[in-house]
Amino acid sequence: MGFDLGGFELGTNSFTQTLKVPIAYMGVQNVEEAIESLVSEGARVLMGPVDVGGGIILADIASLYGEVTRVIFNPHFRE
Repeated sequence: MGFDLGGFELGTNSFTQTLKVPIAYMGVQNVEEAIESLVSEGARVLMGPVDVGGGIILADIASLYGEVTRVIFNPHFRE
């Protein structure tokens, strides 16, 4: 479920049930390309890509140092 709040999307992600804090996702035009770019720098995929419905695709990627980058493609999002 998601909501458009002044150009920002607020939604739920049932795939990360262990986290009890807000999660920010960086909007990208192509999740696969974002994953490939990060993995080529030594990152590893934690989750995804996952189509959560409506063409919305999520992925979580961890860097060599443990930082997690979360990316989202939402075909319904207005730029």
